[in-house]
Amino acid sequence: MPVINYTNPMSLCVKTLYETFPKIKAFGCCHEVFNTQEVLASIVSKELNIPNIKRTDLYTNVIGINHFTWFTSASYKDHDIFPIYRKYIDEHYEEGYQFTSDNWMNSYFSCAYRVKFDLFRRYGNIAAAGDRHLAEFMPGDEYLKDPKTVEKWKFSLTPVSYRKDDLKKRVERSGRLYREEEHIDLKSTGEEGVQLIKALCGLGNRVSNVNLPNYGLQIPNLPKEAVVETNALFTYRSVSPLYAGELPEDILKLIQPHVINHDTIYKAEITKNRDLVYEAFRNDPNIHGRLSEDQIHDLADTMIKNTAKYCDL
Repeated sequence: MPVINYTNPMSLCVKTLYETFPKIKAFGCCHEVFNTQEVLASIVSKELNIPNIKRTDLYTNVIGINHFTWFTSASYKDHDIFPIYRKYIDEHYEEGYQFTSDNWMNSYFSCAYRVKFDLFRRYGNIAAAGDRHLAEFMPGDEYLKDPKTVEKWKFSLTPVSYRKDDLKKRVERSGRLYREEEHIDLKSTGEEGVQLIKALCGLGNRVSNVNLPNYGLQIPNLPKEAVVETNALFTYRSVSPLYAGELPEDILKLIQPHVINHDTIYKAEITKNRDLVYEAFRNDPNIHGRLSEDQIHDLADTMIKNTAKYCDL
């Protein structure tokens, strides 16, 4: 049976698994696409006046890399979703997705989907990850220029303090579960991974987005060794990645630097080459042209020092 990876950084983790164990059967799962599918389902439901459309009622062609995924086509039965989505954006561009735009500041993980709306207007395809992730893959002077810019686009930044507090709570709960001071309530959560495992066990087939090396050339204009996120067909003991087609040229230009950097970061860790770390920092769109060479070295050195127990560079 395959290994299911839920760990970030998704692309690098999956790449490392395959580089270290070439014969491994592994794939990476991420929930980002599901949220966008739910947003589309609710918009289609409202615009077509059809109640209770679920995300699984839609078919979306998933293409890209983890946290920077796109839909180049999307449909509900015989309805093309793109014109419906375009109309909704034209009517709600400033305030954002109406079902969350009033409470987007209530959580570090909420947003009003304005980044997603803006990218659709600019590139003509549906950006399929959360706004927090989409923003970090774009040039840093666009959506992440400063806190006021972030507020304008109606998404939140996650502070390190939250991550530390959340980890502490998770560890404490793990301890309570281990000591049988707390019990897990067994109930259906809708977790996609359960459906994938069932399909692998022969309990029905499933099409879902996963992260796999591009060996089958799911995306022909990305390298074979790149870990890409596309749909795959899950059947008994089989995960077959589906052809997603070529990335549109303008989106390809956005994704290529990250694919190159994934490879650079992997090689930096394997070879213990700190110069490759600097190169990866230098080429990241959030840093390129915004920091001096000395600042890049200082930032990278500080991060390496603070994570020394996890890596040896």
